[in-house]
Amino acid sequence: SAREDELKQVLGDIMHSYDLGPDDVLILGRDGMLLAGPNAQGNDVLLVAYCKLLVKELFIRNYFIRTFILDGVLEKNAALIMEWRQDPFHIGRIRGNCSKCAQDMIKMEELLGYLRDSLAAFEIPPLDPEETNQSRKELYKRLDLQQMKHNIHLRAEDLVKLVDGIHQKLKIQQAQSTGINKQTLESTVLSIESNYRILVDASAADERASQSAVRVIEQGSAWEYA
Repeated sequence: SAREDELKQVLGDIMHSYDLGPDDVLILGRDGMLLAGPNAQGNDVLLVAYCKLLVKELFIRNYFIRTFILDGVLEKNAALIMEWRQDPFHIGRIRGNCSKCAQDMIKMEELLGYLRDSLAAFEIPPLDPEETNQSRKELYKRLDLQQMKHNIHLRAEDLVKLVDGIHQKLKIQQAQSTGINKQTLESTVLSIESNYRILVDASAADERASQSAVRVIEQGSAWEYA
């Protein structure tokens, strides 16, 4: 416990610590691991495999946070869609948010595909059945790479469902944005048509007034002539 703060700076929050033998110790943290003792060397293959899985776990952690950020943008965009009539600039903001989210979604789906391919190609190094080093056998047991890989696979599948839900939400907002654009266009066309009719009616009224004035002038001239 006296060294826990120092270890946290390197390994993150300490989750477990194990005695692998009389002289070897394994400390597992949220962001790394520490193996110390006379038998620490010679386990490079197993330790690299653990680090590969740990990196994938860290990636999923940050990816999960990024999905919440994207979902938050869509929630704000949904509020703009509900209030688009209150501010004409909301239409441009809605369109811009949908475009930016669509670009982010493409990248996130590609990254998730790369993660799943990497997991499928990952192979856990087997333990030699004739292994006599008790410390190495205990290390293999404590790291439990098979369960770690299984957990990461489940979380990756959960991310697939989460991203699919966000994608569906984005499609709905894109359809709503298209509908808003159509309504705006129709309103503009109707306004132009209404103004055009007013101009036509005003022009017709001016023409009738002009014709009436001409007739009055013609009649006045006829009276003078008579």
